[in-house]
Amino acid sequence: LDKHTTDSGSIVMQLISTHTDLCIQFLNRIQAYPGGVDGLLTSPSSEALFSHVSTTSEHAVISSVIDILLRDGALKTLPQSTVNSLVSSALVWVSLENITTSNAAVSLLRKVATESSTLCEQIVQGAMDYTKKGSSATVLMRYLQLLSDIMGSGEEECFNICARHSAPEAVLRACEQPDILAQMVAIDFIPSIASTSPGLTFLLSGLHLQWLLTECTGGESGGALSVQCLSAASQVMAAAERTAHPTLAMPVYTRSVPQLLSVLTEMLSSSGEADKLSSLTSLAAYCTSSPSAMRTVLSHTPLIDAWLYLLRSQPKVQGAALHCAAQVFLYPYVLVEDCQSVLPPTPGSSSSATISTSAIPLLQQDGGIQSSLMSLTEVKKTLFNRLCPSTHGHGGSTMDYLLKLCRQPVLEAREGAIDVLRALAYQDTPDNWGLHTLIGHAGFYTYLKDRTTEFTKEGKEWKFSLISAIRYSPKSAQLSDDVIEALDTMVRQGPYFMPPRMEEPLTEER
Repeated sequence: LDKHTTDSGSIVMQLISTHTDLCIQFLNRIQAYPGGVDGLLTSPSSEALFSHVSTTSEHAVISSVIDILLRDGALKTLPQSTVNSLVSSALVWVSLENITTSNAAVSLLRKVATESSTLCEQIVQGAMDYTKKGSSATVLMRYLQLLSDIMGSGEEECFNICARHSAPEAVLRACEQPDILAQMVAIDFIPSIASTSPGLTFLLSGLHLQWLLTECTGGESGGALSVQCLSAASQVMAAAERTAHPTLAMPVYTRSVPQLLSVLTEMLSSSGEADKLSSLTSLAAYCTSSPSAMRTVLSHTPLIDAWLYLLRSQPKVQGAALHCAAQVFLYPYVLVEDCQSVLPPTPGSSSSATISTSAIPLLQQDGGIQSSLMSLTEVKKTLFNRLCPSTHGHGGSTMDYLLKLCRQPVLEAREGAIDVLRALAYQDTPDNWGLHTLIGHAGFYTYLKDRTTEFTKEGKEWKFSLISAIRYSPKSAQLSDDVIEALDTMVRQGPYFMPPRMEEPLTEER
């Protein structure tokens, strides 16, 4: 490789047609070799190579080359004519049966479209042409995926280009296809349209939001699309709230808010577990999109009753209901990674990320915002008190109930309870409500110090995330020196620490 990196492009060209496997190995080696990609892109044969790739039928080679082109700055090293040729070929590759190559082509086209308005125009026009060719539903969804990705890039210019070619209308037309699976996929594309202000205006100025909410509880599909439609509607409305979009004052939106709350209440009360879980996700998305949305949700008694009734459900739904409450308590803060700390992954419902050691506000807190956030604290306190098991036929306080869940053998319930406790630790209020509620409870600190309550990897990570949250709470200065010292020790010990235990003798002494 040392000898040939100056013209590695010619080597790849020689190998493509005769030794495909060796060609792929060579391309992988180039990517791993320092300077290998730069050498390939700047080799004398690079232009001929990428022009040749545009015509090859070797799917694995296409995917490997696209991986190289997706690197930052890679496309800028190629002549414009070569990029144009690659774009034209990639539009064809999207329709290939090989899903790996198709997905790689979509990624390449998405990257090109967001970097060049001229090429964006070419890509959108080409993709729209393919949607009109009567292709199979699978192929149609791939091109709509590409268009929705471009609209969802957050670039208004990209959306405007898509709008000129009627791409948003194409996505909405696909939502009414006879193929129910294709409908579901197309509905999932709708939130991408809402990622820009013009996109929100498009969705909220027509009857598109009303159609989504109607389909949630029946409509033409008879409720078969309820989960997808509720998710899309809540994301669109959350985007409008989050950006304080001008359409919030329009009658079409103001009518949609009570309709959304009604749909959420109905689906939380349904018998299907999938409906309940999806509704909780949608509820959290909308409720945490703005202070006004949170006040609207938390003042809707039937919805809150349906939500808290799920605490009587099976552990999976019970845990999801508690996670939803934790997201509400955490708003308007977002957890961030402390880059100075070497900490293990943050526990998640399905995967892990880095444990957060601090929280920052999502909103710029001017005087008006601060007043608004203070009023949110009061509704949060009301919600927290309503988690109290006495409202579900049990005695004790909310903290008693949560700590009881923290000691249960079912992981879903423990995770949900710990998530709520962790969210309380990040409350930054003048009255020190969150941390005072935790430390002020007689049994909490004893539970926190006990490193033997968790026996799974996920459970230990959740427990450690709670320890870290309290140590790095914005109100941690209110803690005593002894408590801070103990927390520092537990943080240093990490999530998987187990205190030493005395071994019992194998034989009895006489």
